[in-house]
Amino acid sequence: MAKSINKRWIKKHLSDTYVKQAKKMGFRSRAAFKLIEIDEKYGLIRPGLTILDLGASPGSWSQVVSRKLKQKKKLIEKKIVAVDILPVSPIEGVEYVQGDFLERETTEKIIKVFNNYKIDLILSDISPNLSGVSVADSSRINYLGELVLDFCYHNLNVNGTVLLKTFQGSGYSQLVEKYKQVFCQVFRKKPDSSRSESAEVFVLAKNLKNRVV
Repeated sequence: MAKSINKRWIKKHLSDTYVKQAKKMGFRSRAAFKLIEIDEKYGLIRPGLTILDLGASPGSWSQVVSRKLKQKKKLIEKKIVAVDILPVSPIEGVEYVQGDFLERETTEKIIKVFNNYKIDLILSDISPNLSGVSVADSSRINYLGELVLDFCYHNLNVNGTVLLKTFQGSGYSQLVEKYKQVFCQVFRKKPDSSRSESAEVFVLAKNLKNRVV
């Protein structure tokens, strides 16, 4: 049965329009189109920003950032940093930090790479390892969202933006409320390029509240 399900998934994946487009355009995964779609609506990626890409592997979001800044025909003036526990092949204009964002050592490395400057845009496509047990998985997902929020509070520019991938389920509404307590504007978006059966949803939060700069 498992083999049969796996074969069906592979067949569906290979026939996926976004998978085909990603291959045609040289993106490392279909996830690139999720960021492209959200960026087209909200204008997240702009020259001169310090940008952090969490959960970057295989690197498609960093590819989108790098390509868009090159299209603007302006130099990448500030740092663009990709972070993942897995290796990421080099991307022009992007610095890579390998490590687990859940560990303090990695977050300290990130802060050091940015020379303690505040970050303008944080993109988080991190997904925890899922067990298939909904209660346990929801707890892991929400905990990760809270860690990203805490990192934003201390390291994001006061007028900065965070885009967080999370999943609808137990604790999702409470997580969104926590972001609303910290940010002036919070939006929820499920891109057309997200698989219809997926529970993933993106939280976009802008402008920190009440933080002393």
